[in-house]
Amino acid sequence: MKVLVTGATSGIGRVLVERLLQEGNEVLGIGRDFQKYPLEHPKYQTYSCDLRKMAEVEKLLRVVASKDWDAVILVAGLGYFAPHEEIHFSKIQEMVQVNLGSAMMLVQASLRSLKKTKGHILFLSSVTAGKASPIGAAYSATKAGLSHFAESLWEEVRKYGVRVSVVEPDMTKTDFYKHNSFDVGEEEDSYLLAEEVVEAVLFLFSQRKEVNIRRIEIQPQRHRITRRG
Repeated sequence: MKVLVTGATSGIGRVLVERLLQEGNEVLGIGRDFQKYPLEHPKYQTYSCDLRKMAEVEKLLRVVASKDWDAVILVAGLGYFAPHEEIHFSKIQEMVQVNLGSAMMLVQASLRSLKKTKGHILFLSSVTAGKASPIGAAYSATKAGLSHFAESLWEEVRKYGVRVSVVEPDMTKTDFYKHNSFDVGEEEDSYLLAEEVVEAVLFLFSQRKEVNIRRIEIQPQRHRITRRG
């Protein structure tokens, strides 16, 4: 398959790219800084883009629209967590753009190709999409919007043979929370591993083309966090 993956430089996206390459797929990874964790593979190409910046996104969209795709996987995400009145409007804007806006735009740019290949669109959302999230109101709203967009998109494109799926993981042990006041709990039963989320993604792709699993929610056994400071 020819696969597009956003958020490819670290965390879940990085692990997903590695697994896709191991299985023989051609991958275009989208991310901000590929120098931090370089990965070389004959079937791997990278494209540097800051999804917060529309000027860069517009250039990326032209590249995406010019290529053929069997799968588009929107992993890139950004989260700022605090009481809503304390979050600067610029950070709210960043979350809306990265978590929701860029995903919508990339799907729009790739849909013509995905209809031809009867491809698969997969969104990495969050368990917070379906529940109240104190100190994460804006973040959870972007993820709820993403999950709902996926639901509506599925009804729009299913007649063309395009599959649309959403994976909604709970807290995962990556660098996602490194700039926030908390992190995953220390106990192994209080967090997911990136590899476990990736297994869910690969399970979705393993189904025959006539089957679409629309949503998978993944949670650890317990809900615990570690406070910083």
